[in-house]
Amino acid sequence: MKNSDTLLLIFYRNPEWGKVKTRLAATVGNERALDYYIRLAAHTRAVALPLACDKALFYSHAIDENDAWPNTVFQKQVQTGDDLGAKMHQAFAW
Repeated sequence: MKNSDTLLLIFYRNPEWGKVKTRLAATVGNERALDYYIRLAAHTRAVALPLACDKALFYSHAIDENDAWPNTVFQKQVQTGDDLGAKMHQAFAW
């Protein structure tokens, strides 16, 4: 860790049409579901940025070095494991 004894872990699904907010998409459609997801991610980022702690962003399958999550603020990793429990275990082990 770089800044403190506190680490914020954020699990982030790479924003892809048809792969985010799928239960919501069944009602509002994939395009609106993706829009909602992007807006929620922006809100999460805005809340996390000013926090005085280390921050790690765990992408669902690929790190995007050129996205809206600053590389200087967020330690970027890829989620590993077959299910959410395994992914969380690996993130905490990291």
